Amino acid sequence: MRKNFKKELEKIVSGISWNFIGILDTDKKLHPIPKNIQIQALFEYLGREKVAEWAKRRGIKMIESTNTREYPDLTLLSGPLGKEIIALDVKTGRRDGNRTGFTLGSYWGYFRRPDKKMAGCRLPYGQFSQHWIIGFIYDWD
Repeated sequence: MRKNFKKELEKIVSGISWNFIGILDTDKKLHPIPKNIQIQALFEYLGREKVAEWAKRRGIKMIESTNTREYPDLTLLSGPLGKEIIALDVKTGRRDGNRTGFTLGSYWGYFRRPDKKMAGCRLPYGQFSQHWIIGFIYDWD
């Protein structure tokens, strides 16, 4: 699975596109998406949903983070992964001209102490056999 995971991940996210047209209220009135909404959550939802469907088909256990500050967003294990544990984070960034950015985690935390269980990381960082990011970069006028 190690060698093929990149290809699998590319297949999972290749069909994701922006397909939201607004917010539907309980009176079935459609409202436009406000400019100041945290649209990152919509992209993250789409990414998680696609990975969950894929994991279920493959017999892979997927564990979601318990809060927004926990690494990783998704932990993949068992089934065809064997003893491997894969960390998968879903990140978003708004393009600003020709650059964008998103955070990768705390350099002072679990990156520097990979064998120790640290706050904000599901397992000791070094127990993950692979670390992947699904990154969404978007434009917003």
